[in-house]
Amino acid sequence: AMMQGRGRDALGTILDTLARYTIEHFAREERIWERGGLPSLEAHRKLHADLAGKVGQFIADFRAGRASLSMEMMTFLREWLVDHVFKCDKASVRAITEKRAA
Repeated sequence: AMMQGRGRDALGTILDTLARYTIEHFAREERIWERGGLPSLEAHRKLHADLAGKVGQFIADFRAGRASLSMEMMTFLREWLVDHVFKCDKASVRAITEKRAA
């Protein structure tokens, strides 16, 4: 039982770090979009707010003992990393590069 408590504490720390990284990443990305003059900035900000809200709610539920690291949450985190970071962020870089080249 004691090991489970330590594991849960360690996981909580990891999730807190993920939440901080998410907020920092989104803020940095939004500044880049703003400087790049990309037209879909507001829609992207809404996407960021939705994703950050999901992560924040999961962490709050986890801390309150209402949630565990389920397959659903693992899938969400993986999809966020793959879909947002690798696909959406790469598309952003492409759009800014094309805009600057025009």
